[in-house]
Amino acid sequence: MAGDENREPLPGSGSLPFRAGFAQLAATLLAACGLAVPAAGAPKTTAPDQPYRIDVTVTDSSISIERDRFTAKDGTTRWPRGALIDFIVKNVGKRPHVARFALVSQHYFSQYEARKTSTTVGKTPIRPGQVRHLAVNFYFRGSFAFELMAGSRPISTAKIVIF
Repeated sequence: MAGDENREPLPGSGSLPFRAGFAQLAATLLAACGLAVPAAGAPKTTAPDQPYRIDVTVTDSSISIERDRFTAKDGTTRWPRGALIDFIVKNVGKRPHVARFALVSQHYFSQYEARKTSTTVGKTPIRPGQVRHLAVNFYFRGSFAFELMAGSRPISTAKIVIF
């Protein structure tokens, strides 16, 4: 058409100045995204920290958990979600005992979780003076308990709350 040679090219028409500006903008955005990636790698709230070593004492009539910095003023044993606890269970009684660790509150298990709500500390009763370890990663909130068992029923309970 007559007179078209005096018009400026429209953006997006493939002109050289537009392409150069677009390339600079794209390079700037990519660099900004590259700088933002390390910030997205923040630690997860449920990632376990270093394990806490907690003593659990079993007597002939009771089971108790030592107090620590998370124990509430009313004596409730509490830990934050994501805590990795190494329970050191020691029988200071005169007879062998079975200690059981149980989930007390309701939990909806995913297809990837074992649907197990309790476990005994070891396969055999804990002999007097013997020490056993039970490592637990509390990756969800809820209520748990250590139970001193007499046959199939608990005779003493130490409650745990994960907040």
